[in-house]
Amino acid sequence: MVRRLASSYGHIGELMRQMNETNGTIIIAILMAVFLHLLVTPYYSLRALNSNANVLEVVLVPLCWTFLQIAILLLTVEPCHWTHEQRETTKFLLSRVTVRLAPKSKLLARELDHFAKQICLSNIKFSPLGVLTLGRPLVASMFGGVATYLIILVQFYSHTDD
Repeated sequence: MVRRLASSYGHIGELMRQMNETNGTIIIAILMAVFLHLLVTPYYSLRALNSNANVLEVVLVPLCWTFLQIAILLLTVEPCHWTHEQRETTKFLLSRVTVRLAPKSKLLARELDHFAKQICLSNIKFSPLGVLTLGRPLVASMFGGVATYLIILVQFYSHTDD
């Protein structure tokens, strides 16, 4: 059973490597597009508020568009984060099983040790093209970057009005 679990874990790791290589460019393009949309949409919405335009067009439509972009971002990153969380849980559970069951059987101890080494040595994450790691810290970084750029753009826009 432990050998089958280790084999399945190895297959999952190979699938993650293949996804990083084959879909990496597409995922990075999606993340860049979402970042730009999250930056440009609120900026032009704030600029349009100063021009006394229709509130529905200026606030509601960009707000819906922003929520759509946030949903795309979360639907891209969250499954990768959940997979990483499951990997960490597997690592923790394996260490507990090793401590409790390994002394009882030499064969089981060897299989558990092999599986533990496989988990420790194959630090596999969703990392498209090795550029970034898909996880919740990436979402926080993107929101921080959007907020920073929006503040800078609004300050430059207010200075050009003066």
